[in-house]
Amino acid sequence: MAGKASGATPPTPRPPRVQDAHPAECFTVTKNVKHLGPFDRGLVVGLVVGEGSFTGDGKQAQLAISMNVRHEQLLRLLAELVPGSKLYGPYHHASRHFYRWMVRGPALADFLSEYEEDLRRVDRHVAGRIDEMQERYGPQLRIR
Repeated sequence: MAGKASGATPPTPRPPRVQDAHPAECFTVTKNVKHLGPFDRGLVVGLVVGEGSFTGDGKQAQLAISMNVRHEQLLRLLAELVPGSKLYGPYHHASRHFYRWMVRGPALADFLSEYEEDLRRVDRHVAGRIDEMQERYGPQLRIR
């Protein structure tokens, strides 16, 4: 029976990539800040609340999110949504394999000007971490 398929099922189509689901028309840009649509804005706030680390190196404040390499697509989207942020990695340390997303310097100041109110509204612990970072790095962040 030449020409007939061997009975194998066709591959399942892959779902669209996250960035394909949210076309560029879903945001506007002013002052190096993307004003996102509600889904993308909620995604950014949720990731920062759930995974974000407000820290610094003694000279410069930073906000970082480290996640397993299986979340590369999500972190690449985050880097795309937050101007001035960067994705580093992959890193392989002991049995951990991860990427690290970071925003710092003027880009962090712009990020906080856009998201600080939402972050404070949804999580007191995050609000406290922002306060600590602003006390230590406030002049550099052009805040307070």
